Amino acid sequence: MARRITQETFDEAVKENIEDLEMEPEEAVEDAVTQFESQGVDLSNIDKTLRLGGSAESDGEAHPALVLVNELKAKGATPAAGLMIGGDSDVDVGDIVAKLEALGELVSKDKDTQRLVGAHDGVSAVLAVLPSQEHPEAGIAETKAEAAETDPPAGAAEEAAAAAAAPNTLTTAEMLAVGLRVVAALLDGQPDLVCPPPGLASGVDEMASMEQLAGPAGLARVAGLMNALRGPVGRGEPKVQAAGLTAVWRACLKHEGNRQAFVHAGIVSHVLGTIEQHADERVVVAEAAHTLRVLTFDDDVRVPFGKAHDTVKAIVTEHDAVPRITQALQVWSADGSVSRELLLTMSRLPVRSEYCQSLVDAGGLDAVLGCLDAHADSSPGVVQACCGVLRAIAGNDDVRKLIYERGGISALLSAASRYAKQAAVAEHACAALAALALRNPVNCAAIAAEGGPHFLIQCMTLHEDQPKVVKHAARALRNIVSRSPDLRPAVIDEGAERVLNDALRRHPKACGDDAKAALRDLGLKVELKELWTGAVKPK
Repeated sequence: MARRITQETFDEAVKENIEDLEMEPEEAVEDAVTQFESQGVDLSNIDKTLRLGGSAESDGEAHPALVLVNELKAKGATPAAGLMIGGDSDVDVGDIVAKLEALGELVSKDKDTQRLVGAHDGVSAVLAVLPSQEHPEAGIAETKAEAAETDPPAGAAEEAAAAAAAPNTLTTAEMLAVGLRVVAALLDGQPDLVCPPPGLASGVDEMASMEQLAGPAGLARVAGLMNALRGPVGRGEPKVQAAGLTAVWRACLKHEGNRQAFVHAGIVSHVLGTIEQHADERVVVAEAAHTLRVLTFDDDVRVPFGKAHDTVKAIVTEHDAVPRITQALQVWSADGSVSRELLLTMSRLPVRSEYCQSLVDAGGLDAVLGCLDAHADSSPGVVQACCGVLRAIAGNDDVRKLIYERGGISALLSAASRYAKQAAVAEHACAALAALALRNPVNCAAIAAEGGPHFLIQCMTLHEDQPKVVKHAARALRNIVSRSPDLRPAVIDEGAERVLNDALRRHPKACGDDAKAALRDLGLKVELKELWTGAVKPK
């Protein structure tokens, strides 16, 4: 990991450049940045604009974002605790919301400001001022309700309390939503702001506790976010759920420790429940699906291995996610944006053969083919996502046959051919065809009859510089002819030999094995190198 320095160290270096080397302020800052970066120092936590010209230093000015962070810290609890509070009679809701909105605008506008605020524990500062939801009667609403009930007229106590509580609930929800949007903005590309990376080393150990993995402060921030999402005010507010779930998936992206901490805190159950509770809220459903999908990633290069597979198994078996996601997809099948998120999430779940079958049994295959048909002419993203699901569930031999019987091969080729020029669609379509053709001569004949070889070779030609597209297409060609030699002439006539040899030349490492296997099974000339014959070299 790169070393870091404090703001004071950086400012001192700039000051020395100005006073000792007589540099101009701009030059002094540039030189300090160059010197520190050449030493391998990470300056992402440093504000490089604070003291340009020296006026800020002489006047004692601070970055406006840091001023807001310090003011929020003063209004909240201990920043390091990262816990949500409420009930302070001196709290000015409007003032806090205004500060949060101002901070969110500064953070969203500039990456350097975002890093600076993150380095000064901005996440905990924001969570600290949000109203507590552990006791719904406490906090700001309670304080104002008590004020309204002071010496009430006879017989009017209940009416006054109800009148005071109604608008305050809305205010609390708005405050939560604004605060969580700021947290989400801070976590964009900075997941370490929740649980610091040092705990990751113990995270790969099955015996490591959550406190070892995330640290007390990290667990407190996770708890703060979960309380905001699951509290009596937040759980019923779509805007709170949308903002909070965005913050959660950004925290989990490329951070195995955060993923495990949130899974341990019950985020899976909450996400699936949110999809059902807010089934008519498109933004909430999309963000919830995205969050569930990120929990299945294994993208943190800082750990030797993650627990993605274990998480997927828990999602499917313990939380019955497949029929619940399928039901949501059936509801939102006409909406391209939401259905794409649900499809992408669905494609992450069939990691075992029985999960593939359970998806079909829940109506998932029919829902996928329905989306493919509905969006074939309008949404390449949905087509790509549908291909991803078909590829995933085709790992089951029985499901592979069923896809053909229900017209899946024809639908896939018809839709994907419209977007053959888009590399992402081509890659997933070729991969799906490779899976569908594996050990299934009936499917291979259907693919050939629907123009599959032409599509595959077209993709290899259009995307000759995209090794993933070329690899999957070459594998699909090989699978089509490996058990169906009668299909070889049709594939060869489309120009397979030229594109496969071109793939060998352009991408020998990424595509070499698949291209050679395709040439071999097509009966074409190919040079196969025997790496080891078993012979022992004489001493």
